[in-house]
Amino acid sequence: MTQTQTQTIQTQFEKKFESKEDGKDVEYILEYKVNERNEVCKLKITKILYPLECCANNVKTVIEIGEGKTEPYRVEVYRVRDSWNGTGRDDLMSIEFNDYGEESPAFLWREYLESIESIDDLKELAKKIIEYINDVYMLSIDSFME
Repeated sequence: MTQTQTQTIQTQFEKKFESKEDGKDVEYILEYKVNERNEVCKLKITKILYPLECCANNVKTVIEIGEGKTEPYRVEVYRVRDSWNGTGRDDLMSIEFNDYGEESPAFLWREYLESIESIDDLKELAKKIIEYINDVYMLSIDSFME
């Protein structure tokens, strides 16, 4: 009997951007993993607002895209609170979908993610994700209404 092992090789990339919004420090982090076929298999955008008060509180809002349990894509949006008084997570949205396309969405292309060089580029990425999910949803509902 012969056993074969399959090893999944993933490479992780990260970009950080900092700014001030309403007088508070804000950090944006773009993280993505690339598999052995050079495809983006996980994407995470984090916005960290800190401090909320003088005692080291911060709030992270996260958009995370990865492989779904039943469909090819899963999008989660959640908020994490870190403070001296404890931590907590609020799940804001979670959706799985299948775009039935032949290639991954453009916002999951490695070349596109490598081209992001600023906070404005990162916000444009988030906007593209929202538009794409909305388009998939509308096409699904439209086909139902026909």
